[in-house]
Amino acid sequence: MDNYIDLTIEEIYEIITSGKQYWPKHMTITDKIELLDTITSYFAERDDFEKCIHLQKIADEIRDTSKAS
Repeated sequence: MDNYIDLTIEEIYEIITSGKQYWPKHMTITDKIELLDTITSYFAERDDFEKCIHLQKIADEIRDTSKAS
């Protein structure tokens, strides 16, 4: 079962980092940040820090955008 979870998280990472940011309409800023934090923790546990940095930048952009609104 772990393999399916790994594949799913990798797919989510690819979608989030594709540059198009396809977020479900119902997701709040908080939901997005929580998802990004969870995925970042997943990759940190696997020592994939390059992905962690990329996800953190996206989370920072979302936070900055929400502050500007």
